[in-house]
Amino acid sequence: MATLDPKRRREYMKLAGLTPTMIKQTVGTITLDPMSVQASGLSAEVAQEALTAIETSTEDCTTISAMYNTVGQTSLQDPRDVVERANLLADTAILDQLFADEYQLTDSAGNVGDKQKTIDAILSGKIQKKTFGRGGFESSDGVLQVHGTTSILSGEFKMNATQLARNTKTGEIKRQPRNGTFRSTHTYIFRDDRWQLAASQLTETTKSTLPPGWVFIND
Repeated sequence: MATLDPKRRREYMKLAGLTPTMIKQTVGTITLDPMSVQASGLSAEVAQEALTAIETSTEDCTTISAMYNTVGQTSLQDPRDVVERANLLADTAILDQLFADEYQLTDSAGNVGDKQKTIDAILSGKIQKKTFGRGGFESSDGVLQVHGTTSILSGEFKMNATQLARNTKTGEIKRQPRNGTFRSTHTYIFRDDRWQLAASQLTETTKSTLPPGWVFIND
């Protein structure tokens, strides 16, 4: 499985002001559901390997996302136009392996996005987090069910961010607060000797309200 090169990881963390603690707060603490492991007949070692692989992929995604998030905030441009092309291609390759080809994200508004749209959202800084970890994007403890070649991660996260929105009357486009608490369910599959994210479902439990006449841009 492709992972971030250690040198580039350090560079990205430095540029984004990201610490190991902040990464941990973003990912949250993931624990195994013992009932699912027992029912699947898997050994504790195999189940732990699945958890470790999923944690590692989530941490890589967090580090990449934080770097592009910072570039977008500081440059006021699409990060893909600013980051060195070699790094952009390498980061895209990593994300391409982390997400299954059939990946679908159903967001809290019912919008459905595919793999390419999700990768584009990460690299473009479409949703700009205030920070990663406490006060920006922070996950509560998650629970991982392992069912052979399928795993389901359920959890909750808080987000303090902005997202491009459009005024339905004037057509004006600008960033609006995108805050709230979300329940998440992520489905992973084991394919080609690695775990890949195949589907995500988000449910907003508490949210901020857009000003009248504004809608978030999800295309």
